[in-house]
Amino acid sequence: MARWRYSMMSVLALVVACHFHSSHVTEAFLPECSIPGPFLRHHSHHPHTICRLERSTNDDESEEEDWRAFRAKLVQSGITTLEDTAKVAASTSAASGESIVTEIGQYIFDTGKMVERGSVLCSIPTLDLCQGIEQNYFHRCVVLVTDTDVQWDDEDDEGNVDMDGSNGIANAEREGIGGIRGIILNRPSNLIIKEKEGGDPWNIWFGGDISGLHRLPTGETEFVCLHSLDSEESQMLSIQIMPGLSYTSLDGARKLVSMKIAKTTDFSTFGGFCAWKPGQLQLLEMGEDRDEWYSVSMDAKSLLDGIQRLGERSESAKLTAGVEMWDELVTKIGKTDSFRDRLSSGRLKFYDRMLKAWTEENLNYDDTEAVGKNTIATLLRRTGGAGNEVRQGSIVRANLQCPLDASKKERIPPFLLDDQEFHRATVLILEENEEATFGVILNVPMGGEIEVMGEATMPLRYGGPIGAEETLQSYDENEEEGGDPFVWLHYRDPSESSANVGTLIGQSGMYRLTDDEALSALQEGKVRPDEVMVLAGVCIWEKDENLGMLGGGMFEQIYGMGHFEIVDPNRVANMWEILKRQEVLTVESFGSNMEKAVEAWKVLGGEGSSEREDDYFALADAALQAWVSIHLLGEPMSTDIERTWPLST
Repeated sequence: MARWRYSMMSVLALVVACHFHSSHVTEAFLPECSIPGPFLRHHSHHPHTICRLERSTNDDESEEEDWRAFRAKLVQSGITTLEDTAKVAASTSAASGESIVTEIGQYIFDTGKMVERGSVLCSIPTLDLCQGIEQNYFHRCVVLVTDTDVQWDDEDDEGNVDMDGSNGIANAEREGIGGIRGIILNRPSNLIIKEKEGGDPWNIWFGGDISGLHRLPTGETEFVCLHSLDSEESQMLSIQIMPGLSYTSLDGARKLVSMKIAKTTDFSTFGGFCAWKPGQLQLLEMGEDRDEWYSVSMDAKSLLDGIQRLGERSESAKLTAGVEMWDELVTKIGKTDSFRDRLSSGRLKFYDRMLKAWTEENLNYDDTEAVGKNTIATLLRRTGGAGNEVRQGSIVRANLQCPLDASKKERIPPFLLDDQEFHRATVLILEENEEATFGVILNVPMGGEIEVMGEATMPLRYGGPIGAEETLQSYDENEEEGGDPFVWLHYRDPSESSANVGTLIGQSGMYRLTDDEALSALQEGKVRPDEVMVLAGVCIWEKDENLGMLGGGMFEQIYGMGHFEIVDPNRVANMWEILKRQEVLTVESFGSNMEKAVEAWKVLGGEGSSEREDDYFALADAALQAWVSIHLLGEPMSTDIERTWPLST
């Protein structure tokens, strides 16, 4: 009888790791488990329009007194504000950085956890590595809150906010907390939109990933134009955030320009926005357990001046991701040391470098036309020609090379910013059909083990994102129903004459076994534990004539994108010898397991293969380790991922 053991932290971490890669699945192929849906840590990953905004009907809005300025004067004078949630200290000084009034009507001060329309949110480096490998744009981020009573469309909402098992949204509604919408202020891009009539161009910055710049090709980007115009026409087309600061749509801004009421330079234009469900920001992400955002109150002129200063920097300086604006704000409120001290200097540097890579990949539009110029022919030459077809039993590995004439943007490793689990991955193709390519990652162990007959144990391996978490949670149920929740593989050196068990997978030399076949063979001594692998989850690369240049599947990954390469199956024996020395993933075994994963990837390349040696390459190694420590180990703060790349860069 076989039993599996898995740590609860790893199971919970794996829930986050499992995300949907395909919408078409061959039911007969997969383990008997449901396909996991996405788990969104920040709701700004949502691909649809998830909230609706309504213009205020308050007739007195245009005559609103700037009570924020009055509050700032009270704080500067040593008088506590009336808002209990602000908790502003009664005695502050400009030297302390907690409250600064620079000129009449200009101010900036700390409002702690209070969020209101016009608040400026400063992100705090997270402890869980998520700003390092997921949503990098939130690291050292400055967000202007534009709306605090967003109405949500439940039918479009695929996110899920779990407030320690309670209904966070219901709690938020009872406390009168609405949904939050804002725009990121400090992510400049060099994207220019030119007017057909030859008018002045619009410089577009990244405002968030909901309806963001990635939707430009489909025309679904939502633009927000900040301005300080006070004419009657501009106010009719705008929504006021605070006195001296309003926003309108790009169409509204264009109309004002066409009326000669404004110039394009009167607007700061952002593509996309970010949003939080009711209570998600205040009760969860600003809560004591996570403490990921801090609120600042400042006047409109100071805010617009900061945007202008960032915009006046050189193109190369602007693409440092605008961290200077974040540094300036946290310095003025006296929080620099407390924010930075949450992380070690090495880990903070890892976050910074990942943010810079994200910026170069997503906000640098200089090389847009050059992307893809190294076409299929180049990829075919590199991989040995079209004769290397993808078929059942093929062994592929992640490709880290790039063309010699690649642009800076193209030199970013394919799995640095997304799907880091595939960096240095070795993959066995289990099935190749008209619908998809199915495979399993071979070289990444998990924090679980399989115990056979109460004696020998084998590390459980991460085969891929599809079905991995359900495989663990429903093992007992599947066992009772006779299902095969795991993928069992058997390999014996071809030079040995002993009989193999299971079904041969193409020409890989590996055999696939059912649960019963594997357990029977192990119990009867037909195979040794070191000749068997057991994996949870699979990978699926969907096919469709409209996917990519070549219709998707692993063929697209190899010859259309250059993300993988086919390797010589004769090297499988050497790879297996390395992998069977891997152990169950623990904090103590983390380093050696990752070293063996890399060693197995290298041996598949052969003696003549070369390896990239640059900052991106080393950074991708650290990102892989960060992904494993978050999603498979569940202890991101216990692994020294920053040691894998040069801190001097």
